[in-house]
Amino acid sequence: MRHRLRTTLAAFVAAYGVYTQYRAEFFLYMVAGVTPLLMMFVWMSLAERGETGSAGAAWFAAYFVTVYGVRQLNPIWLIRDLDAEVRLGRLSGHLMHPVNPYWQMLGRHGADMAIRAPVVILFVPVALWLSGGYAEMSLAYLPLFAWTFVAGVLLHFHLEYLFGLTAFWTEQSLALEGLYFTLFYLLGGLVVPLDMFPSGLRELFAALPWPYIFGFPAEVALGARDGEGLVRGLLTQAGWLVAVALLGQILWRRGLRRYGAAGA
Repeated sequence: MRHRLRTTLAAFVAAYGVYTQYRAEFFLYMVAGVTPLLMMFVWMSLAERGETGSAGAAWFAAYFVTVYGVRQLNPIWLIRDLDAEVRLGRLSGHLMHPVNPYWQMLGRHGADMAIRAPVVILFVPVALWLSGGYAEMSLAYLPLFAWTFVAGVLLHFHLEYLFGLTAFWTEQSLALEGLYFTLFYLLGGLVVPLDMFPSGLRELFAALPWPYIFGFPAEVALGARDGEGLVRGLLTQAGWLVAVALLGQILWRRGLRRYGAAGA
């Protein structure tokens, strides 16, 4: 385990050094990911017209600013990375090392989060204050929000890892990237809060993993989940994380056997 942690830390330090050289590019990526903020104004407008039930404009401001912050601190593109590693044969070099490349990937994405963190930490409080969303935040739930945020990052990482591993079996794994992004934008709470769906769809979507990446942590921060609903959400998020992580390890081992059999 010590070797894995050292590998992850080394990958983090190396990637952070590279990313700081391209910090302007990262800033442009963050500006491009403003979909939650655009949707905030849409939902605030609907709330002011009384079309969103008990949820007011300030609630939507707090929700979407928090979702934006969570999204910006959870940038993962493993499907594209794994596709290139497998399809171009670059994975062979990584397999020469004694530690699973998984840990290097984890370290690189940790560096990605770290380079974005200062901007997000400065922006989110200011945006909450300007939009009036501070009144909707629940300080008592912030420790639990931190827990669900970390679990959501790991869930997102392992879902992309799982989809990316399909590159061992198909050259069309990038086609799954579009499907995956569509699912997490629609069901992850970046465009529509889960509670705004009709009850039947809401129950169905709540059983899927995507709401627990972005929307669920934001709802926890606002105190929108409590009691039985909170416990069910925490258990569902943890269950999906464990299941996806274990399935990813199974596919990795089977994919390596296929990769080696092809002479890569």
